[in-house]
Amino acid sequence: MATKLPTVAIIGRANAGKSSLFNRIMHSQQAIVAREAGTTRDNVIGKASYKGRDFWLVDTAGLKPAEDEFEANIQDQITEAAEAADVILVVVDSTKYSSDGDRRVAKTALKSRKPVILITNKVDLKGSLPDSEFLRLGIKSIIRTSAEHNSGITDILSEICQHIPAKKQTEPSETLKIALIGRPNVGKSSLFNTLAGKQQAIVASRAGTTRDVNRVRLQYHGQALELLDTAGIRRQGKQEVGI
Repeated sequence: MATKLPTVAIIGRANAGKSSLFNRIMHSQQAIVAREAGTTRDNVIGKASYKGRDFWLVDTAGLKPAEDEFEANIQDQITEAAEAADVILVVVDSTKYSSDGDRRVAKTALKSRKPVILITNKVDLKGSLPDSEFLRLGIKSIIRTSAEHNSGITDILSEICQHIPAKKQTEPSETLKIALIGRPNVGKSSLFNTLAGKQQAIVASRAGTTRDVNRVRLQYHGQALELLDTAGIRRQGKQEVGI
């Protein structure tokens, strides 16, 4: 029987570079990246490999206080991703002093009692602060990176491998992929959540809530399924700025 792959979650404040880091590790532009904060809403999941070790990598939205029900759903997803992960990467912007938001993220990660790695990103930029400025977050393992310039990525992967099984894990083969597509606001994410059996995708009455491709792995009568929720198909010229 196949063994479930370990999961690594990326969490942090908005615009710290989580999606850029995710894309570097995945060697793809799977997660949307923009200069505006809050581009990622749903969790983005990809299968990563490094030196014979496979794991699921999860990119999450920026962790912050919820101002409404819509934002509360996003924050719940982040907390659930951290709790379900085997390893947590906390990403901070090294050009900014640690804030209440960073401390909130670190507290969420450490509370899980899982291995936590602090990623000080954007070290290539002028004004990047030394690691000593982030010791107050309470995370012992610190790695300096520049996701933009692919610096420090192998150090992160090597550290991750210290906390996941040495034996290569496998997932059930012959996974059937099912994509839900359609115009915005027709109920794709609601159907996705019903089939997934949990609030995996953010749902709201506003159109265009889903931005990234949302994925969940299921088993049905012994068949491995991967369900994909997609953003609404729109005519060109109606896309949001930065996406």
